Amino acid sequence: MTQLESTIPSYIYQRFDVIFVIKDVPDKEKDSIVADNINKMHNDPTQSRKAITRAISPDMFRKYVIYARTKPVPEFEPNAQKLIKDYYLTQRGMTQSGGYPVISARQVSNINRLSKAIARREMALKVTEEHVKYAIGIMRASTSTLGEEGDYGIYNSGRTKSQVEKIKLIKDAIKEVCKKEQSAGISDIAFASGLDIMQIEHTLMMLERNREVFKANRGFRVL
Repeated sequence: MTQLESTIPSYIYQRFDVIFVIKDVPDKEKDSIVADNINKMHNDPTQSRKAITRAISPDMFRKYVIYARTKPVPEFEPNAQKLIKDYYLTQRGMTQSGGYPVISARQVSNINRLSKAIARREMALKVTEEHVKYAIGIMRASTSTLGEEGDYGIYNSGRTKSQVEKIKLIKDAIKEVCKKEQSAGISDIAFASGLDIMQIEHTLMMLERNREVFKANRGFRVL
């Protein structure tokens, strides 16, 4: 799967336990329905969200949430937290080439919160192994939409393994060029790194915004 290319700051990603990327794939039948619905909305301004048919009414959903909040916060069963620990240690043992960890301690907190939320949804008194398995499944499904399945880098640093490697190539290229020149131009970076110029420009914009590189003499230097 193509790695996620994003210019969203890492601190935004780190606020979420799971992130799902929805791909915009052309589909003539679905696109036709979307276009018809938009045209209908513009043709009849009286239409509103009230006309939408819902499986659960907003009023019933509010009552459910209010009632669920009256229940005590579920506690973890020992086996449930052991499963989280075992999963974490197993994933840490699958460290990718170059020493890039596929998971960090942050995901332990994420799985704990997700497991507890799933248990609360069922108004269960205990968080069981089944709740943890469900939470792990959700997290794995999320990471598979971000890039390589099992690559949690987007949650830890806002960057996937692919992006981390690309950034390292670009920074190393800038440093190498700057040994002889005052700054590194994009064409020099492309020659030294072997990357496509468009990829370099996109990445440099992100690095400049994050103050990891800066412009100097019509080129770039690493901070």
